[in-house]
Amino acid sequence: MNHLSLDLVKLGARAQEAVEAAGIVVAESVGTAPGVAAKGPGDWVSEADLRSESVIRDVLAVSQIPVLGEEAGGDRPPT
Repeated sequence: MNHLSLDLVKLGARAQEAVEAAGIVVAESVGTAPGVAAKGPGDWVSEADLRSESVIRDVLAVSQIPVLGEEAGGDRPPT
């Protein structure tokens, strides 16, 4: 890891906030039209997938820790 000051309690709280926010997005999509698109053969992505990952990224952005996600990818952390 680089020169980030790691406060694991704060990072854990931020992660919990991200999970809860993404959970709301997913829960709100239940029972709605799925808005599914093909990413590749046998590989699908829904609007809920994209929105929930985006919410997670937004919440975690303030932590300055890189995020590698299934839908939007990401960068490797600096070494």
